[in-house]
Amino acid sequence: MDEETKKIGKIKGIKYNEDEIDLIEIYSILKKYRKKILLFVFAVVSLTVGISFLMTPIYEATAVLAPSNTQSNPSFMTAFASQLGIITPQSPELSEVVALLKSKVLQERVIKKYNLIDVFFEKDDLKDKTEDEKVWEALRFFEDNLKVNYKQKDNLVQVSMQFKDPKMSADIVNFLIQELKEHMSEEMKRVAKTNKMYLESQLNKTMDPFIRAKIYNLIANQIEQSMLAEAKENFSFKVIDPPKPPDKKVKPKRALMGLISLLASLIIGIFYAFVKEYFENLKSGGALDV
Repeated sequence: MDEETKKIGKIKGIKYNEDEIDLIEIYSILKKYRKKILLFVFAVVSLTVGISFLMTPIYEATAVLAPSNTQSNPSFMTAFASQLGIITPQSPELSEVVALLKSKVLQERVIKKYNLIDVFFEKDDLKDKTEDEKVWEALRFFEDNLKVNYKQKDNLVQVSMQFKDPKMSADIVNFLIQELKEHMSEEMKRVAKTNKMYLESQLNKTMDPFIRAKIYNLIANQIEQSMLAEAKENFSFKVIDPPKPPDKKVKPKRALMGLISLLASLIIGIFYAFVKEYFENLKSGGALDV
């Protein structure tokens, strides 16, 4: 309500409640510009929904890993081995599994072994890039779409991959898990082989029957670890929930996009109405009292 109206009201003895005046003015402004606001909101929401239907659907496949209990090293054997200066194979911690899954070394092995560059990109997308640059682009694709979450409370690792093809998203998670098993198996066999060679050399340096018996036990332990690593199945971790091609997309979230565009456009439309009214009042010599 403008100052002139207030003055007239005072002359006639009319008393106005300031809050009531503000609400009446706000209502009148919104009513005046309601068509423009609604038209703007409709246009923005329609455009957002239209764009969401043009976006490529993205699916997410997930696997859950748990620690394996297949390896065992008696404490007295471990202590004796440490006295000899060797490292006995230990069950890998899930933190190591998480680190390897996130590592570029493992991801690059998967990319090259399964030729994922051609899966991630169209031929024309990388036509001017070198092989090394193509690998880096694929690694960045992994970084953007691969999720590795370590749930310490449950002692579980969740591995997820987002991709436009639901079957391929599950396949990529499987590729990573298989390559992880290969890598950890190779490392364990390498350590076991090195330790075995060292222990065998120690046999020639002692004639003490007690120490020789312990060394033989340690050698047997290294052979056991090497055999477990060769088997690979549930060697370093176990897959308690294997990846499965998803039947529902995770992106785009059309309902959420529509709701956000509705709220945002409504706020912008209301803001526009008050700004417009303010400048119109300035031109007419009045003032907006809200």
